[in-house]
Amino acid sequence: MQESGQFLSVSETRNSPIRELMDKPLGYVTEKINRAFPELHPNHLNVLGAVGVGVGSILAANRSGDNPTCDKILTISSAITIAASSLTDAFDGKLARLLASKGKNIDFSSGQIKDTVSDRVQETALGLSRMISAKKRGDKIGQTLAFITTITNSLPSYARSLAEKRGKPVPETGNSIYGLLGSRVGRGVMGSIATVFPEIQDVPIQVISDAMMASANIINTIDRLGIANDSNIKTILPDKTQKEAKIRSKALGLCVLGAGVAAVLTYHHLNKEDPKVIHSSDR
Repeated sequence: MQESGQFLSVSETRNSPIRELMDKPLGYVTEKINRAFPELHPNHLNVLGAVGVGVGSILAANRSGDNPTCDKILTISSAITIAASSLTDAFDGKLARLLASKGKNIDFSSGQIKDTVSDRVQETALGLSRMISAKKRGDKIGQTLAFITTITNSLPSYARSLAEKRGKPVPETGNSIYGLLGSRVGRGVMGSIATVFPEIQDVPIQVISDAMMASANIINTIDRLGIANDSNIKTILPDKTQKEAKIRSKALGLCVLGAGVAAVLTYHHLNKEDPKVIHSSDR
């Protein structure tokens, strides 16, 4: 364990206390997975994560509200699919480092980009699903908050990459509850729960979750941009890490754009006027 700035870390950039706590357990499980599936590659986990969460999001969005039995099946299916697929995020990096230690040729720069894109695809799929579900419930506030969350999900990671390419480490989970909620872990957990269970006994879980995540995304982005532009923070990250962050920032910039376009198009489609509706003034 080493120290980077004011936070403990597994490395200069992988510095979340949660990561520190789970480092050894995840390493143990990863070794077991590698023994059981020796041909499994981190790229496989990235694809499984993106596809699985995408499928789970579609299942959740297809609930109609008119057929309780069918909706219950879709809820259970989406919960299992999203939960199982999201777990791949915990192991892809560990598996890459394990394979590298065994002499396998692992391209970490390429792997980081694929992992980044996979994470953003998952977050966008969950956000779009919540927009669709809120529209079906007639929940305009829920739809709007899901829209805001979807277009801001990638901003904290993008701001972090800007700081790291300048050699400045960023605390992954920040220094407050908003720091955690605006992290990949926070967004993944809250976004998944809100997608599968938008309401529990008339409690608007989705509205509350998206309001918190959207706020956390904005606050984290501002905080991280502050670190990137603070001349008093020393440049301590090695050149290799800075170069990787520079490449990652370009990928994240495209992810920000892609999520924004997807959210805007979905919002427009959900709220456009039905051409089949004939107004009295048109008769």
